[in-house]
Amino acid sequence: MYKFLYLILLLILALPIWASEKLIIEPDQGRQPIIEAIQGAKNTVDLAMYGFTDPDLMQSFIQAKQQGKSVRILLQHFPYNNLDENLPAIQQFSDHQVNLVYAPSTFYLLHQKTLVLDHQQALILTFNFTRSTFTKQRNFGLIIDDPVAVQEIQQVFNADWQNKTIIPKVSRLVWSPDNSRAKILSFIHNAKKEIKIYAQGLSDYQVIDALVGAVKRGVSVQVLTSGPWPGKKWDYLKKAGVQIVLDKKLIIHAKVILVDQKKAFLGSINFTQASIDKNRELATMVQDPKIVTKLLEVFKRDWKEAG
Repeated sequence: MYKFLYLILLLILALPIWASEKLIIEPDQGRQPIIEAIQGAKNTVDLAMYGFTDPDLMQSFIQAKQQGKSVRILLQHFPYNNLDENLPAIQQFSDHQVNLVYAPSTFYLLHQKTLVLDHQQALILTFNFTRSTFTKQRNFGLIIDDPVAVQEIQQVFNADWQNKTIIPKVSRLVWSPDNSRAKILSFIHNAKKEIKIYAQGLSDYQVIDALVGAVKRGVSVQVLTSGPWPGKKWDYLKKAGVQIVLDKKLIIHAKVILVDQKKAFLGSINFTQASIDKNRELATMVQDPKIVTKLLEVFKRDWKEAG
């Protein structure tokens, strides 16, 4: 009897840290997963966000503040090519005394999209808090409660909030500009059979060369996007054998890499030089089989409908 209980205990302790992770699929699920997460927080709500225009989500943060929760919003002041985008949100949060700080000037852009709740749970997102996110864009988010990862996300948020330097160390987390280039390239280089990519943008020379190298060693590479990238890079990828399909139904805003049907990369990082080397960004490596399988199912469906 005791031996049996001991074996059960060992199995419980051996459960992976990602056992309770949850995938958010947009635009399928809408705002509700975000609103429920904010409402479920007991004490603290910390948001790092690039674009914020959705009034329903603005109200969720304002309500959290009115309920006595500590709410901090780290926001990109002037988004690239849309300088006025965040001004209504800035005004709303100012009117309701929601604590807001702009991104440190050490980064070209704060493009990160992350929500941390009670220092115990984090949402790592590919999407901004805009109306189009929940109507016509393909995006994903991952809810994690891995204490080591959540602690580092909180620590980096605190450092960026105070405009201080920090060196991230958690292996599953991918931070720009700190370590994303090395981790993304390693992820691609280690692929044995197939790579499937959701890409809003794909222009970084080293990433492109890594994908071409994968094709040359026999790896199937598929890229799903919603608009052609003009010029030689696009032609180079296609001539090398990278399969590229344009989705005309949805705007592909996700930044996801799926490798060998076993692991995934998911987050805010576009496959561009600025996103990798200059912005503040966050992505995570995913190994939960259920999450990876679901991402694959959605990719295959989108690929089929687009193609």
